[in-house]
Amino acid sequence: MTLTPIGVTLREALRNHINDHCIMRVPQGSKEMPAKGGQGYYTWQFYLRSAVLRADHLTFIAQEFWSRFFELSRKAPFQIAGVEQACIPMLTAILMDAGVDGVQAFTIRKEFKTYGLGNIIEGEPSDLPVLFVDDLTSPQHHTFWHFVRVIKRAGLQLYPHAFVLVRKQRAAESPIIATSFGPITVEGIFTLDDFDLDFRP
Repeated sequence: MTLTPIGVTLREALRNHINDHCIMRVPQGSKEMPAKGGQGYYTWQFYLRSAVLRADHLTFIAQEFWSRFFELSRKAPFQIAGVEQACIPMLTAILMDAGVDGVQAFTIRKEFKTYGLGNIIEGEPSDLPVLFVDDLTSPQHHTFWHFVRVIKRAGLQLYPHAFVLVRKQRAAESPIIATSFGPITVEGIFTLDDFDLDFRP
């Protein structure tokens, strides 16, 4: 079992783990990490899977989620969902820590299955608005927009809030993403400032 060091808060432990193990950094001018679509090269990139596969981190993530959304869920119920794979442990931890009866979740595949039903949604969505959960996002994040398109095609509604481990923006930048469902406010445990990163990798 991995334990948080004595005297270190759960937030600090998670931040330190991400900074030390989940960000690949290379020197300016390095061509080690090609950007998507051939648009230059990254000087840093998040790889957050190990951060969301530890019990102590997931406990903290779930507590953070409910500290932000418990009261809101009483007034305006929601279901939670994300795009595989990184969201799955987060969704599970949030469900297991839920102080609200009946909260449910589902996941969205990155692509339609090529066999069987050919489905893109895994699980059984209800009619409630869907709150997006993921390891990171930003207004430019392809995963977020894939999620929005699938939700729209399924005839579901987006909840006006989202929750992520890292909001891939500076803290001073607006956390609001404009969509056809209305504005979505992204609640992030961390921003780029927590890791001394500039917006453009």
